Amino acid sequence: MASIQVLKYLPLGMCFSGVLQLAGYVSPGWIRFKREDYSIHTSLWYIVTCTDTCETSYFYKDYDGYHQYRPYQIQTTFALLACVVAVICLIKTRNTTGAIMVKWLTNGAYCSLLSGILSLVPAGSLADIVRIGGDTFLFPYSLLLTGLGGSLALIISLISLYSVQPRQTTSEPGVHLSSM
Repeated sequence: MASIQVLKYLPLGMCFSGVLQLAGYVSPGWIRFKREDYSIHTSLWYIVTCTDTCETSYFYKDYDGYHQYRPYQIQTTFALLACVVAVICLIKTRNTTGAIMVKWLTNGAYCSLLSGILSLVPAGSLADIVRIGGDTFLFPYSLLLTGLGGSLALIISLISLYSVQPRQTTSEPGVHLSSM
């Protein structure tokens, strides 16, 4: 019955993962660097330029079409959406039993897996840019928050998938993962 107790806390863990991902999504710490007289902090959506005072500007005002952060915006947006769906599925798992519970648990596991992967890919890509950049770059706290949220989502996905295995039976229709 220890496995049943773990299932009660999965939605809470996924909510915490979503909060971490959302904090990284909106904060201006994806790429930060400092020169002698100014510093620039970029988010996925805007730039904060600081000299004596800080000024926030819309990211795309100087671009007519494609921007280099567009894939990261799309990936992190879908990661947050998958996180919300995973929370809903994991909450539904707590209120059902049998084959229906296994389906909700499996769907929650897959959504949390998707959320984890889609949040770790842009965080890792931009972390590599910061790593190569050298000494002028400051600590990218948004990458850390997004990476922690994505890692937590992957851990929850593994726990969920591990919990699906002992619940599969052959007597109930629709229980097998191949039928989903």
